[in-house]
Amino acid sequence: MVTWNEADPPRLPQSNGFIRAVAWVRISLLIGATALAAGLYLLARFLERPFGVRCVREAVQTGWCVVATTLLGLRVRRIGEPMKRNGAIMSNHITWIDIPVIRASAPVYFVAKAEVSAMPGAGWIATITDTVFVERKRTAAKQQEQELLTRLARGDQLCIFPEGTSTDGLRVLPFKSTLFAIFFNDALADADGVQPISVVYQPNPRSGLPKEFYGWWGDMSFGGNIKDMARLSWGGQATVVFHEPVRARDFKSRKELAEHCTNAVSEGLHAVLDGREVIPVPAPPSFLEELEEEQATRSH
Repeated sequence: MVTWNEADPPRLPQSNGFIRAVAWVRISLLIGATALAAGLYLLARFLERPFGVRCVREAVQTGWCVVATTLLGLRVRRIGEPMKRNGAIMSNHITWIDIPVIRASAPVYFVAKAEVSAMPGAGWIATITDTVFVERKRTAAKQQEQELLTRLARGDQLCIFPEGTSTDGLRVLPFKSTLFAIFFNDALADADGVQPISVVYQPNPRSGLPKEFYGWWGDMSFGGNIKDMARLSWGGQATVVFHEPVRARDFKSRKELAEHCTNAVSEGLHAVLDGREVIPVPAPPSFLEELEEEQATRSH
């Protein structure tokens, strides 16, 4: 698995016995909530087969994400609106916590590398949120593309992390254009939207924690990261900025689309970190005009 390694993890403060005890209580509650959600998820999957109702499963997923972010000491703030049409959101990737933070903000499903499914903890979380796992094998490319097309066609909104790795949360790495190729498929270029979003984490200013505290990179472990979160994360904030959606056909190539999304996500991240007014990056005029026409048609 490719991992960003261009900086050393920050040194974190030590905690006294009371704080460590409270941390284990938080971890126990998180494990209990996850186990309960997993059971309800399996029950919902079983019941939806004969009744064809997905709303229960989606409610379980969203509910778990809200509980998880709360137990991990994060308040989720949303700026902008998730798109209403089918398609995918393209997000920067900071940590495994991105999954509950984004899912608490919008009803999306994730696309992740197959290696994630085998990771202790993170793999199980990805599974109960109906993540699509993809392999980097050419032999599997066609089948995986068809699965993504099927999910998009049935109305799922997918969340893709085009950086290909997690980071310290203070930067956005260039998005890999290969992950945008599917949106130039004839079946999607006209119908589906691509919406860049910026995910930003900020520790409580009074905590004294470094700005990159919520990042996850290098040789950090999942278990160690959860322990640090449970003992040190209090009153933190996760901001999700939804920029205007775009469409593949409004760009000359997947490289140009990837560059637009990279720039939009980077602008949103740095605006939040710098304390500037956050203005979601707009889409090309042609796409916005068509969205307005579509909304006007629906209202009549």
